[in-house]
Amino acid sequence: MNEMSNQEPWTGIFKKCLTDLKEKNAKLSISQLASKINVARSTLSDHINSKAGATKPNLDNYIKVILESGNVAMFFEALAAYDENLSKNLKEVLSVSTTKKNAAIATEELETILEDRSLFIAYILASNDKGINFKTLAHILGNKAQTAMNTLIARGLAIDESRLLKVNNPTFLIRSFESIKHHLTTYAEYYKPHHAGKERNYAFSLTGSLNAEGIKANHQAYKILHETIKNNMRNPAFEGNIPAFSVGFCDTFTDINFDPEDKGELQ
Repeated sequence: MNEMSNQEPWTGIFKKCLTDLKEKNAKLSISQLASKINVARSTLSDHINSKAGATKPNLDNYIKVILESGNVAMFFEALAAYDENLSKNLKEVLSVSTTKKNAAIATEELETILEDRSLFIAYILASNDKGINFKTLAHILGNKAQTAMNTLIARGLAIDESRLLKVNNPTFLIRSFESIKHHLTTYAEYYKPHHAGKERNYAFSLTGSLNAEGIKANHQAYKILHETIKNNMRNPAFEGNIPAFSVGFCDTFTDINFDPEDKGELQ
């Protein structure tokens, strides 16, 4: 019987990603590589030295190895091999974002770099097809612009093309929900109240008590809004030179597991 016939579907993918990860970081020791991708050294060493399929990695480490190995394009294939139901659920959550042909999941390393708010703004604006010109970026970021540009270029994430900052290998970046939450305040800093009433911006907030169906209805409404705004932002007829952003979110004040009828809650 072929040895591979007894192995789970994820094993071949994981073995390839481990190999690619090592080759991509050939100058790093196991300890340095483990630190870089935030995986315990002993765990990474065990996975590298063991036969494929001997020990199934936990999901967190599995995803880190896939993304940090450079195999971002096969993310959903790899996730389906690990857990088909999980892959379907995640595709549903990201269904609007992943319709872009050049959509790519951000690696943990990139998200760590982009925690810096100035670097984040510079990177996402440089991700546009036409990039962002230095003068406009300086207007947006002030005295932080030059440092942000120099940092992105030095890290090999962007290039200077005739005074335009452009990212290498432009993609439609899909960030983690932690990153999205972190940068809600980044976008909020650029909301300008004096633009209100000039068909330049829009903001609202509503509160109320809803049942589960109402919560789902709001979720669906935001999903439709996301699709609409995404199409506007990618419409060639609307392409221009004004850097713009659109942020939308909704949630409940209580945790999903909170039960107001639970009498033990107030003890």
